[in-house]
Amino acid sequence: MDLQLDTSMKRQAILFACALLLGGMVWFAPPSLVRYSLIFVLLWLLPGFAWACLIPGKALDRSEWIVVALGLSFVITPVTTMLAAYLPGSLSRGTFLAAILGSMGLPLAVSTLSWLVRKYTPRLLGQRNLTALNAHPEPDDNERDSSFSDSFWQNGWAWLLAAIVIAIGLRVINLDYSEFQGDEAVVMVRAASVLEGDDAVLFQHKKGPAELTLVMAGWRLAETTNEWMARLPFAWASVLGVVAVFLFGRRLNHPHAGGIAACLLAIEGYRVGFGRIVQYQSLVFALSSLGLLCLLIFCTRGKGSLVILAAAFFAGGSLGHYDALLVLPAGLLLVGARVWRERRRLGSSLVPILIASLVGGVMLALFYVPFLRSPY
Repeated sequence: MDLQLDTSMKRQAILFACALLLGGMVWFAPPSLVRYSLIFVLLWLLPGFAWACLIPGKALDRSEWIVVALGLSFVITPVTTMLAAYLPGSLSRGTFLAAILGSMGLPLAVSTLSWLVRKYTPRLLGQRNLTALNAHPEPDDNERDSSFSDSFWQNGWAWLLAAIVIAIGLRVINLDYSEFQGDEAVVMVRAASVLEGDDAVLFQHKKGPAELTLVMAGWRLAETTNEWMARLPFAWASVLGVVAVFLFGRRLNHPHAGGIAACLLAIEGYRVGFGRIVQYQSLVFALSSLGLLCLLIFCTRGKGSLVILAAAFFAGGSLGHYDALLVLPAGLLLVGARVWRERRRLGSSLVPILIASLVGGVMLALFYVPFLRSPY
């Protein structure tokens, strides 16, 4: 465990150093495609990887960890943007950049604090906390630590490659095909208002703030925006949702079924259409799928940390739109199945579920409490 913490700290330190370097480059780079490329990495790649380093080892295999880390960026960056928008006055570029870098430094601080606690307290205490968090994990005979070493076709990776190529091609190519239209224009106008200091618009929007904050984050750091820049995060989220569906089938030991489902979703008109506009649907699709994936692994293996992760995904999806609540019955079924299997050790198995409820509740309260108290 000490070795794992040390490795996690090193990874987080490297990621934080990369974020600081990118932040400096973003600050000084001229407004251009180069600046936005740096911003995309800073907002939609690095934050999730920094926080994913806190996930206990072997809770996820390598491919699942990468996709979950990428998905976490769509929780961390919108929430950070929302909290920064609550500050009085307009949201300045420097303030927002500091907030993003601070959100990436927080997991490093958590790992450092945990390392210090384990170093200067009895080892028994650390072991007890680990046991409570993981709720008596069971060994998994089908665990895949090095999936790519197996047959590329047998394990469904050929399906996934085809799905990714199709999904990216249909969502990203010619993304600036038209000017903002309909609800897109409403989102852009309201995002601009919030950036200028009118945070009441977040509550007037009524859908949840995430589709606004996804636009606001890149817009503020780039100091400019256009159709391609605003739509790209939504297209990226849609692609992640397709990959999550494949991983779901793979965890059910049916990688080919998961691959076929991913390919069908890659070409499905509803997903393609909403993957090419500034709307919440792609965000809800990606985060809901990743949340269910985490709960599926929790149900089969008992990794309690994954319930907490799923709660963060569901809360992040709910900040996009209330539609995310439609996945709760499936999620509760998976949790209930695990609790039933652990009914003889009910006390310890409920600990991560209670923590997850607290995490999800706090995340939702950050927006919905002031929303319910607003005139809107």
